[in-house]
Formats: sequence, structure tokens, C-alpha cells
Amino acid sequence: MSETKPFNRLPQDYLTPIPNGGRVVRFEYDTNTYDEAATPLQKFCYVYLPQGYTEEKHYNILYAVHGGEGNIEAYLGNCETASPIRIALDHMIANCDIEPLIVVSATYYNQTSLAGNVGGAADIIYHFHNELAGDLMPSVESAFSTYAEDVTPAGLEKSRRHRAFTGFSMGSLATWVTFLNNLDAFAYFLPMSGDLWVNGARDRGTPGNAEAAADLLDANAAKYGYANDDFFIYAVTGDEDIAYQPMKGLIQAIRDRTHNFAFAEDAAESGNIRWRVEPGAYHSYEFVPLYFYNGLMEFFKK
Repeated sequence: MSETKPFNRLPQDYLTPIPNGGRVVRFEYDTNTYDEAATPLQKFCYVYLPQGYTEEKHYNILYAVHGGEGNIEAYLGNCETASPIRIALDHMIANCDIEPLIVVSATYYNQTSLAGNVGGAADIIYHFHNELAGDLMPSVESAFSTYAEDVTPAGLEKSRRHRAFTGFSMGSLATWVTFLNNLDAFAYFLPMSGDLWVNGARDRGTPGNAEAAADLLDANAAKYGYANDDFFIYAVTGDEDIAYQPMKGLIQAIRDRTHNFAFAEDAAESGNIRWRVEPGAYHSYEFVPLYFYNGLMEFFKK
């Protein structure tokens, strides 16, 4: 049995495609913040636009990055083929579980995938925040209608309550790292099946990493000076997931050692972090629609 309150169950028909769902477009952008050498690089992401998308309306936006064995199609599929996660999003919007939103599926990789190279992928993830803030967000939010009045750092900070970040596995590491580096641009975080490694892959699973990571997260919240209700983390995994014990350790360290996090067991309670565990769930994207269904329904409320 899970030691947390159960998830709301994903309706079975939410994995069945519906007519006239949202569409996915390929969006190309230039970056020169990928590495310290400022090497120019053209990259692309997939952008989900909800049914009825119009430039006349402002939309919340969610950025999602894949895991170490995943790729840029992990969340949305591609322009032609819809993934289960994208189909579930269509249902959630159509049934008014969530407001229509834009979803950006991006990659922290360069030209070459580092799938299977945990240390190499982690090193890239720790630099991805530069590309995220310097190139990806300004490019995307200049092209699509979000709540950002402009894409300057000040404009992105002003609209941060309408912006979220998520990732599965190594993408969850990226989510914690985004909290550390881009809290001024994001208010909502959905880390799925992955903890924070303070010193990259070298500290993965080592004694003391959870405590050091908790201290780092706490200090970061204090550094930005945001109040208790200025950000929200919905942390999830399964009790048969390889990430369960490391993530559980991080959550326990946050409970024990930090001052800027307040746990809430459900939406009726105030707090800025929630921890959910799905019984029987293992390390697989097949559980991400369930995690999205529960997490996104609590985002963009403040």
C-alpha cells in the first residue's frame, strides 16, 4: 500500500482519441546558450496547441522534458501521431478538468542523444537552464499567446504564475534543477520519478545526498524571497519505481530539514508541496497520463 493519499483515477476513456483534439506543431529556434562556448545551434521542440487555440486569448504554458532513455516525442508524440499523454490532455481540456493550455515538449540534448549515458545527460541537464531562460522560453512565448506581456526576464517573472515545468526520470532531475535556477520564471513544478543529485551523477544515491539536496532547495527558495504560496511542487512516483527510494528520501529530508516548504496532503490544505505515490507503478511513461491528470488539476490556481 502507498503511504500517501491515493491519486484520483484517470477515467478509462481518457486514453481514447477524441475528434478535433489539440494539434502539435514543430517549432524551430536558435540557441547559443547551450554550452559555455556559446556555440550557435538550431534546435526544435514540439508545441501542443489546444483545440480552439487563438491569438486573442492568453494561455497557461507547461514545459516538459524527457528522461534519459526518452526523446522529444515522449510527451506529445509528433505532428502526425498522438501519444497517450496528448490524448489525455485533450480529454482533460474538453471536460474542463483544466483550462486550455500550451505544452512544450523540449530536449536538453544537442545533436546527439545521450541515452544510456547517465553522467553525460546529467551534466547537460545542469546547463539546460541557460538555454531554457535565454532561448527556448523567449522564442516560444514570442510566437504563441501566453500570459507574458513580453519575453524579457522581467516579463517572464511577471507571468510566472502561469508557467509550469515537468519531467519524468532524468526529466525530473531537470525539474528540480529548474526550481533551483528558474524559480523567477516558474511557479509550478511536477517532478515525476526522479530526485535531485547535488553533485551530478556522482552523488546519485550516495549517503547524505538527500539532506544536501533538501538544504539546497530550501536555500534557493529563501534566496528568491518568495512567500510560501508563491510556488507549488507536486512530486510523484510509483512504489515499484526505481526512483521511489531516492525520491522518498529527498521528500523526507525536505520534511525534516527545510523551512520554506509546507506539505499539504490534498487541495483543501494550504501548502506548497505535495507528495503522491502510486501503488504498483514502475518506471514507465505509461503512468505519466495519471500523474498529469492529478498534478495539472492543481496547477494555475493561485
